[in-house]
Amino acid sequence: MKTLRVLQIWLAVGLIGMIIYYYSSSFSSPGNINRYRQFCVAGQQDSQFQLGMREECKLQNTKILLSIFGPDAGIAIALLGFYIALMAEVNLIYEKKERIPS
Repeated sequence: MKTLRVLQIWLAVGLIGMIIYYYSSSFSSPGNINRYRQFCVAGQQDSQFQLGMREECKLQNTKILLSIFGPDAGIAIALLGFYIALMAEVNLIYEKKERIPS
């Protein structure tokens, strides 16, 4: 029964990884990256920042980081979750064969 619980937990982890991947891959578009380059990077170099622009650049920076690292992290979490769930399923099959003598 413990193996079944492990299987359910790691399947849920795999599904959460897939959700992270889909959400983060659709979160930032190439237009946001170009806008970040134009306003934030160029604005920092020219020292012409206003307070509102600084806050928007912080938000854009977070979106850019999420779009860069989010899909990779989501795939890694999903693969790890599904792999451990698969091993738990193999363990369940093995336990079932041990209980039923042939």
